[in-house]
Amino acid sequence: MKQLSLRTPGSAGAAVLLFLLGLLLGLAFSFPTTALENRLLAAVEANGQIHIETDDLSFSPLLTLQGGPTLISSQASDAPPVPVDTFKLTPKWASLFTTNPGILLTAQLLGGHLQTDLYRDGTCDLRADNLTLDLPLQGAMKLRLSGRLQQATMQSQLPLQKSSESALQLTLADAKLTGLGGAQSDLTLGTIRFQAIGTGHSFKITTLTAEEGDFSLNGRGSFLVGRDLPSSRINLRADLRPTPQADPGLVSLLELAARKKPGGVLELRLSGYLSNPSLK
Repeated sequence: MKQLSLRTPGSAGAAVLLFLLGLLLGLAFSFPTTALENRLLAAVEANGQIHIETDDLSFSPLLTLQGGPTLISSQASDAPPVPVDTFKLTPKWASLFTTNPGILLTAQLLGGHLQTDLYRDGTCDLRADNLTLDLPLQGAMKLRLSGRLQQATMQSQLPLQKSSESALQLTLADAKLTGLGGAQSDLTLGTIRFQAIGTGHSFKITTLTAEEGDFSLNGRGSFLVGRDLPSSRINLRADLRPTPQADPGLVSLLELAARKKPGGVLELRLSGYLSNPSLK
C-alpha cells in the first residue's frame, strides 16, 4: 500500500523560509568581503579623485560597505586630509542593470552630513550641509577661511572632460578670513553665496555675494581649473562697500588698490594663478 504525504501551505512556506535563511547564512560566511571592500574603495577613489585611509570597515552580503574614523585626501591637490566620522557605500540598485552602474556615498563629517551619487562614467551629484570649515588659502600669506557650510550642491563629471557640464552652488555662514597680518582684526565676511556653471575646465561665476560682515560684496567673473588648485586661474571683479564695523586701516589699504565708485563702493579685480593672484 502506498503512503500519501500531505503538506499544508504553511509547512511549505516554512521550508522555503528555512532554505532562504540557510542560503543567506552560507553567503554571509563565504562572502569575499575583503576583495569587494578593496574594489569598492578603489572605484570611489578613482571616480572621486580622492585617497581613503581607514582601518574600520564592515561589509554586508547586501553590498553595503560601512566605515568608521577615516581620512580622505585629494589626489588633485596637496590640501590637508579631511577627517570623516562614519561613512556608508551602497549600490544604486537600479543602475546595476545598466552600462553605467553607480554607488551612493553618505558620510558624517565636520559636524555635518554629505551625500554623493557616483557613477562609472564619472558623473557626480554631491550634496552637503552644516559642515564646519577652517581652510588654508593658497598664496604667500597664511590666510585661512573659516565658517559653516550651510548648504552645497555640485553636479559634474570627475575627472573633468572637455564636454563635462558642471554646476556648483554653496552658502557659507559666519565666514571669517584670518591671517591678514597688519589688519587690526580678522575680516568678518558674514554670509557668502556662490554659484558657478561650467563646461570642461572653464567656469563662469554667476553669483558671488557677501552680507552681514565688514563689507557687503557683489562679484562676478570666471575661473579655469588646472591640474591642481595652485595652477588654476581666476579672473574676478567685485564691488565692496565697507560697513560701519569695518577696520578703518583695512579700508585704507583697499582704497589704494581699488577703483572708487559713487556711493563709497570700491571696485577690486583679482586675477592670475591661485598660487599667486594679483589684486588691482
